[in-house]
Amino acid sequence: MVPFAGYSLPVFYENLPKGNPGGIMAEHNHTRSSDCSSIFDVSHMGQIKWHGEDRVKFLESMVCSDLASLKPGEGLLSLITNEEGGIIDDTVINNSTDGDHIYMVVNGACKFGDMEHFQKYLDEFDGDCTMEYLEDTMSLLALQGKGAGAVLSELMGGADLSKMTFMTGHLSEVTIGGVEGCKLTRCGYTGEDGFEISIPSAHAPAMAEAILSKEGVNLAGLGARDSLRLEAGLCLYGNDIDGTTSPIEGALGWTLGKPGSRRRVEQGFTGASHFLTEEGKFKKVSRKRVGLSGMKAPAREHTEIFDER
Repeated sequence: MVPFAGYSLPVFYENLPKGNPGGIMAEHNHTRSSDCSSIFDVSHMGQIKWHGEDRVKFLESMVCSDLASLKPGEGLLSLITNEEGGIIDDTVINNSTDGDHIYMVVNGACKFGDMEHFQKYLDEFDGDCTMEYLEDTMSLLALQGKGAGAVLSELMGGADLSKMTFMTGHLSEVTIGGVEGCKLTRCGYTGEDGFEISIPSAHAPAMAEAILSKEGVNLAGLGARDSLRLEAGLCLYGNDIDGTTSPIEGALGWTLGKPGSRRRVEQGFTGASHFLTEEGKFKKVSRKRVGLSGMKAPAREHTEIFDER
């Protein structure tokens, strides 16, 4: 267990049930294995609901992606930018199934700063939009791996999840394992198929135990979560991107849409002019995030990397 953003979180587990010895490597490989899946407790993440007729208008001034085009149940990855065009946080944003609200998940280490940033602009916003932080009411579990769909289908009475595509979900109220009031999104942070389940906090331990009782499911901690996302080439805020990194420098320009797309042309979000031309083209940058592979050992955080010259 390690301290993280005010919480005590597991890096890995030892002596897991079902004969699994635990440890980062075992948890990583289990998540990648056929017909298997792993439970990650990510309840430290920030869950926010946005209400009001002008919620899309406000949020499009805060993030770089096209939220107006989201159909009920659809979602996307977006970036919250600051006045200098740097990335404050990355976030997954979904339109609720009934079109009643916007559901947002932000990083645990950034969530309070994110909400302060939002509130600053909300105080100046001339429209109908309110922010609801689900601090004590909802917990969040991620079930990741090729076997995740079968496990959840069983817990949902044989529900057909095959038509729930990546970044879509049941975001009104769905019943899972007999627990009402859940939200389910097909997404994750491992490069595998998987789901994130938002659960009324009072039922979260029982839900985790019910999932864990199924064949092929084991627990996994932050160590495997980090190695899995790194292997899949997914960003970790504070490591690969931060407030000094623009979306273009972070190789995340695709979150703004294709050339000529509405958000790139109209802009209107904080800091856009720092990395976009008036025509919506990417400005040239002197640095860009890349992935390195093939080294026997990884380059540790904050160390210099030199080539042979």
